[in-house]
Amino acid sequence: MPYVSVDSALPELTWLSIFCGIIFAVIFGAANTYLGLKVGMTIAEGLPATILATGILKGLLKHNNVLEINVIQAMASMGESLAGGLIFCIPAVIILGGELTLTTIAVVGILSGLLGIAFVVPLRRFLIIEEHGNLLYPEGMAASEVLVSPSLVAWMGLIPLIKFFGAGAVAAGGFISVIKNIPTFISSFKSAMAGMGHKNNAKKTDLDVPMTWVIGVAVLVFVVAWFFPMAGAKMGAVGDLLVLIVAFFFAVVSAILCGATICVSIAVAGGAAQSLKTTHIIGGTPRKVEIGMGLAIIASASVVGFVILMLNQAYGIGSAQIAAPQATIMSMISKGIINGNLPWDLVFIGAKFGIMAELMRISVLPFALGLYLPIHLSAGVVFF
Repeated sequence: MPYVSVDSALPELTWLSIFCGIIFAVIFGAANTYLGLKVGMTIAEGLPATILATGILKGLLKHNNVLEINVIQAMASMGESLAGGLIFCIPAVIILGGELTLTTIAVVGILSGLLGIAFVVPLRRFLIIEEHGNLLYPEGMAASEVLVSPSLVAWMGLIPLIKFFGAGAVAAGGFISVIKNIPTFISSFKSAMAGMGHKNNAKKTDLDVPMTWVIGVAVLVFVVAWFFPMAGAKMGAVGDLLVLIVAFFFAVVSAILCGATICVSIAVAGGAAQSLKTTHIIGGTPRKVEIGMGLAIIASASVVGFVILMLNQAYGIGSAQIAAPQATIMSMISKGIINGNLPWDLVFIGAKFGIMAELMRISVLPFALGLYLPIHLSAGVVFF
């Protein structure tokens, strides 16, 4: 039973919620861009945004509307999700010597972010409603609670080698996650296809953005990516199709990166799913939240791109000050594959570590993250 009645006429996507949401998205996006490039991790901002928005609307403005606060937290989380996708891939292009402009980064961010939101829409009913209780959505559930209530051994002298161990473990974790979630992918796809020809239910909690918008965003990304040069190279029709297909099926599992476009789409899809779960729990309108998240993506993309370029100009991406751990390892792997000197034996050893972790019922991806992040960065994940 939603916290707010489905018959309630409380406003959601208002000028106040849009303004606050954009401000939060820009601030959290910029902050997480620096944080991610510095330490290799970002912080989910759904909960902080929920708390801040509650304090501002209820405390300062005496404006007690939980649905507006939900829109604000959803938009704020898009800034962090967008930063998380961009900073793990775009800096790798810079490290490899590619020339990137603010326009290029902004276009990649906006189109990829909108694609991530769009591809969550047809999967929402199955993954969020029908799978309620099976899929946990910890951040989304925690945010709804706030709304309705007021790596040690690896880094002992083996740092140069461990990066490739970690890469192998991440790859193994990605494939394991995909294999384990194949039934979910199939069910999600069937549910999405079955619902395409149906009209939206009159209840506000069942209203999404029109499917024509989803198709339109996919076509727009395809066309722009075909003609818009990405770091001096055009993707072509095959690359475009790969982006669309992989971004759709991997919206649930943020494991395999097939370029910046897909990386951002996956990151944003994960954040969007969490926010839509919160929306479902409290009784908000998915369509209005989806529109709000799209506005936040558009507003924060240029800011994230500006921070990336500014930090590169000031310190240099990959330097001691801005280590960019994920982007560094991506550039190392890309360069190794292109030059033919990638130490595959170390990668396969890392993959075996990942399989071993799965057999021991240890979550593979956090384990792999701890392998290639420095101990002073990953220790905080263990203790906090």
